[in-house]
Amino acid sequence: MHSRARDQAQLAAETCRFFHRCRPQPHIVRGYFSRPLVRYILK
Repeated sequence: MHSRARDQAQLAAETCRFFHRCRPQPHIVRGYFSRPLVRYILK
């Protein structure tokens, strides 16, 4: 079980780690960035 990130640096590290593990599954990563709430990142 993972603990919650306690600060911004830890959140960034956990997010990087998650996407690194998803690299062999690009459809999962692509799915995150197709959502309207995060689509601004691609612009």
